[in-house]
Amino acid sequence: MKDYAIIVRFDETSEYIIQSFIEEINLKLNTNFNIPPHITLGVFKTDNLTLFMKDYDRFVSELVKGEVTFSSLGTFVPKVLFLAPVINEVLLKNHGVIHRFLENANKDLIYPSNYLYYTKNHWQPHCTIGINYTKTKLKRAIEAVLPLVKPLTVQIKSIHLVEAHPYVEISEFDRLIGE
Repeated sequence: MKDYAIIVRFDETSEYIIQSFIEEINLKLNTNFNIPPHITLGVFKTDNLTLFMKDYDRFVSELVKGEVTFSSLGTFVPKVLFLAPVINEVLLKNHGVIHRFLENANKDLIYPSNYLYYTKNHWQPHCTIGINYTKTKLKRAIEAVLPLVKPLTVQIKSIHLVEAHPYVEISEFDRLIGE
């Protein structure tokens, strides 16, 4: 069975800015994090993607586009550095829709090991800008990006399905939100 994630992506200008943070960290730490900026709304595991995704478009039609403001840096110590958004109605609505989709689609109750982190009342929305650090590298990553980071308001524009390990975009499920 493969692990998948449902993610939202942002407007082009915002993604460019966030990507510049990632590139600065990669340059200063000699790392190679290259996953596009996004927020994960939910994760699942299946060996029959077509069957699992049969009601996807019905649920996606309920998603809303809108603004999200990243106001701070956060860490999942010691491995992950991320931009932390202010939780708002746009995030909560979209997370709720995807949570209902996953409950509806996942009749076998087979979940990836990180599933609980994406469930209601456990979800910490974030946009990863660096991963797989030691404590020392995490400190260096913060030092590298801290002078660049300031509050950033992004537009949530689209939803995507990706295979998780390794990260592979599955373009047949890309949708613009609200269209």
